[in-house]
Amino acid sequence: MVFFRRGGLDVDNMLKPILDALKGVVYQDDNEVSQVIERKTELVRGLRLRDAMTALNQAVSDGSDFVFIKIDGPPDHGVVR
Repeated sequence: MVFFRRGGLDVDNMLKPILDALKGVVYQDDNEVSQVIERKTELVRGLRLRDAMTALNQAVSDGSDFVFIKIDGPPDHGVVR
C-alpha cells in the first residue's frame, strides 16, 4: 500500500481501516494477511513514478490524496526480505 497525500497522517493510523474495508472483498478474515508493505509518499510538485500504470499517474497528476493498493499472491515464507 502506498498512501499518497499532502500533510501528515501517520501511516499506522491509515492501515487498519483499509485492511478492515478489504475484509470480505479480498479475503474473508484479516488473519489471512501474511505481509503488508506500506509507505507514505508526499504529493509534492515534481513527483515522478517509474513504470506506473496510467491510472496511478493520473491520480498523482490530479493532486488529491489517495491510496494505491496492490494485491499479490502469498509471499514465500521460506524467505524473509
